[in-house]
Amino acid sequence: MKVFIYSVHRDIGQIIQDHLSDKGHLCFTFIKKDDFIQTLKDFKRKPDLLILDYMLFNHDCYNIFSDFGHQGFLIPIVFYNDPCLTHPSRKTHWHALISHLQPYLLDYKAEAYESILCELEELIESQTLKPYISLLQPPKQLPRQFIKDPCTLQYLQENDCDCICKFKKRVNLPNNLYYLLSILQSHQDEPLTLSQIIEIYKADNKSISIDSLRVHLSNLKKTMRNDKDCNFIICRNENRYRFMRLGR
Repeated sequence: MKVFIYSVHRDIGQIIQDHLSDKGHLCFTFIKKDDFIQTLKDFKRKPDLLILDYMLFNHDCYNIFSDFGHQGFLIPIVFYNDPCLTHPSRKTHWHALISHLQPYLLDYKAEAYESILCELEELIESQTLKPYISLLQPPKQLPRQFIKDPCTLQYLQENDCDCICKFKKRVNLPNNLYYLLSILQSHQDEPLTLSQIIEIYKADNKSISIDSLRVHLSNLKKTMRNDKDCNFIICRNENRYRFMRLGR
């Protein structure tokens, strides 16, 4: 595929270009808006994909999808460092972004972009590069001395992932079940379907079938029921699974 990469971070753009070029794609990297826009206008054969830096502009003030649609730049757009994922994996988020926010792309075929989006996700989510990409870093843990409201402190303590670590040690939980439990715990505010859980596995370069996942969930819930000190449950509602901490 022919790809245009536009980022305010020259080195990150170059790394993305090198990674995708090694996969057989033809890539061009830009760091100036005028060069980027002018090349888009001049190229008779438009690129197949635009990979952009989320920090290029203020998204509250400028809608690139609407603007590019009006200008006739009918090219799928993804933000490599989008901090607000709407799906469990970056790849599925990018697919949704193209499908939902770029409806003028009448000829968009998701399967044609599956490979390159997987390759881009592989790079962006790698621990080798991710720590150096802006907007993707988790916040530091809030120091306890900053918390003046004891109720807030209690909430943070009760929602600490340490509870599942203690559970793992207490019941000698197998690693495969602990991995599943950690997924549910980290998405406790976002109930997940079986398909979404499988996508999280894939994003972490793991694979699991729906049947195996159902068995894992059954074994995990059975272990939780047999542990008298377990203070959390896994609820199922409308085919979505959710980790819930029990009150004390």
